[in-house]
Amino acid sequence: MNSDMPATKADLKEVESRLDAKIDGLDAKIDGVEKSLGSRINGLAGALVKTNSKMDRMEERLSALIRDESGKTAARIDAFLGKLQTYELESHMFPKTLDEHGATLRDHERRLSSIETSRTS
Repeated sequence: MNSDMPATKADLKEVESRLDAKIDGLDAKIDGVEKSLGSRINGLAGALVKTNSKMDRMEERLSALIRDESGKTAARIDAFLGKLQTYELESHMFPKTLDEHGATLRDHERRLSSIETSRTS
């Protein structure tokens, strides 16, 4: 090809042929990149699925642990409240019981005094 001369049909066919070869080479490279990206994306998708599965299992374990500990804590609180109610009831009843025992002791003391006085007389 002479640069001073106009291009002939043969020259154009040759340029077209070289461009077609380069385009075919680029198509092959693009196909290779597509396949590589496809396999990488599939690998990442698989890893993501595995990670999500692990996270789901971890969430289930943590939820179960929280439920168990919440149940234990609630049971401890219930037991403590039961004792607290018992102490509260006893603290209300203790003065009354103490007064009754005091009255009984005073009555015993009075009766013993009367018995002792009747023996000495």
